[in-house]
This record gives sequence, structure tokens and C-alpha cells, in this order.
Amino acid sequence: MTVPQPSTDRKRIAGFDVARALAVLGMTVVHFNLVMTAGGTSRKWSAVMMSLLDGRPAAVFMMLAGMGISLLAAPWLIRRSGRTLLISAGCFAALFCVLFFLLDYSRNWDWSAMRYHGLGTVSGAVRNLFFDGFRAVFPWTGLLIAGLWLGRLEWSRPRVARTAVWGGLGTAAVTALASGLLLGWTERWPQPGLDRESAVALFGLLSMPPLPLFLFNAGGCALAVTGACVLAAERWREILPVRA
Repeated sequence: MTVPQPSTDRKRIAGFDVARALAVLGMTVVHFNLVMTAGGTSRKWSAVMMSLLDGRPAAVFMMLAGMGISLLAAPWLIRRSGRTLLISAGCFAALFCVLFFLLDYSRNWDWSAMRYHGLGTVSGAVRNLFFDGFRAVFPWTGLLIAGLWLGRLEWSRPRVARTAVWGGLGTAAVTALASGLLLGWTERWPQPGLDRESAVALFGLLSMPPLPLFLFNAGGCALAVTGACVLAAERWREILPVRA
């Protein structure tokens, strides 16, 4: 893959619209599940589906937002070097990790009912927006900034989209394997002060808390979905839903 450079091509990429539509549909399903079942479900297949969808549609949407900005809305911003953008994205994730170990992430949450307490207070609203709310500023803005970098790629070239698919799938697979190995290690050799719930929070692939393993996994999924949608939209560009 070539080194990303600021794009001068303003041609609309239909695959981005397809991926965005899928992200909105996925987020609707996830939030419907949260509202109607408080995040739980009695059927195994639906529990697996919700686990796979958890946070991934939002990751697709955030990355596409950054890619859209880089293509259309902020040429002054995309003049920043690629290294600067990637470091900035990493800083959002790193700062969240620091906050996670300094503050009690669950302090305002009733996880059994998926209710957040204290949102009507200034401190609660600030925490919810920047730290422990759904898709908070830290670390989710990092995915948007990663999208700014990705938006510099020549997505009209099939090779770029194919690389995105395989790179995204590889990233998702490696992080899933790492998560499974780490969780297995904590089960086989229990660590003092690290119960099963804490281990899942630290090494699992849940969107809350959105720690690095989840972010890389969700980012890989988002990259693969975006690349696949770009390829599909180009392959079947005359199909009515794509043209719409």
C-alpha cells in the first residue's frame, strides 16, 4: 500500500455510503437490544450476534466520519503528517487507559439495568461525555482520527480496498486470538485481585470499557467492512440500493 497523501480526488465513493448504511443499521440493532433487554438476551444465537456487533457498527461509523472529513470538509486538517494523525489517535486511546486505571469506570453504572446515575450533575455529565459514557470522547475520537489518515488512501483503486479487507480481518483475528489466550491464562492461573469479571474487562473484546484490544479489534472489523463495501459497490454499482 502506498504512503497516504492528502487526496485531491473529490469523487464520491459509493462503498462508503453502503458501509455507513450498514453501520447505522447495526447501531440501531445494538441500541434496540440495550433498550428492550438491558443488554441481555435469553437466546444463545442472539447473544452471540450482539457480542459480535457490540461497538463494531459505531467503529465503522466513526472511521467513516474521519474518512469523509479528510475527503471533503477539512483540507487544512489533512495537511498534517500521517505520523501526527496516528500518534494523535493513539494518544486518545492511551489517555483513556490512564483514566481507566486512575478512576472507577463503573462508579456511575448499574450494569444489571444498563443505567447511568448522576447524568444530571456537572461531574456526571463530564465523566459520561469524556470517559465512561457510551462512545465517549476518550478513546473513540481516536477512531475518527484514524479515519482521517485512512481517507488519504486512493480508495478508488481495488488494491487498496482489498488490502483494507485482509488487513482488517487479520487485525481482528489477531486481537481475538490474543484476547482468548489472555482470558484462558487468567482462568488457568488465577491472579490475586483479578476475578473473572475484571479479566473480561481488561482482556475481553467488550466495547465497555473500550480498552486497546477492543479498539484494535473493532478498528480491524471497521476497516474490513469498509473495504468490502467499496469492492461490492464497485462490483455491483448498477444495483438500485447502491445507486441510491
